[in-house]
Amino acid sequence: MEAKPEIREKYQQVISAIPKENLVYIDESGIEMSICKNRGWSKKGTHVSSKKSGKYYERTNIIAGYVNNKSIAPMIFNGACNTRLFEAWVQQVLINELKPAQFVVMDNAAFHKSKKTKELIESVGCKVIFLPPYSPDLNPIKSFGLI
Repeated sequence: MEAKPEIREKYQQVISAIPKENLVYIDESGIEMSICKNRGWSKKGTHVSSKKSGKYYERTNIIAGYVNNKSIAPMIFNGACNTRLFEAWVQQVLINELKPAQFVVMDNAAFHKSKKTKELIESVGCKVIFLPPYSPDLNPIKSFGLI
């Protein structure tokens, strides 16, 4: 699927009217030690093969914010992110670093969209903005390799 240009344009108009220091971008990312490689090197004419142990390694993730060229509210955790964990991060970590009138910008992951998350962010005088669907390129936290 592709992002709709008119939705992206409207989002960019909204964002451009907000001072940079009031935009808090958030994202999650992780690594898994058992990732399978689908490319390799071998002599010409021979097949690439590798061994995988079959052992499951738990995924290690980080969730953080990015505001005004600075990383904020980092949290490292094992396992998948879900609504409960995300809400706990917002409540215990993120809202302590937010300032009134900031906008928390995030993608459209289902666990970002809970009523409790919105209420927690708004309880400190901030608002939520969602990125346009299929537009991770509009989240600068990804561009800077912070997550």
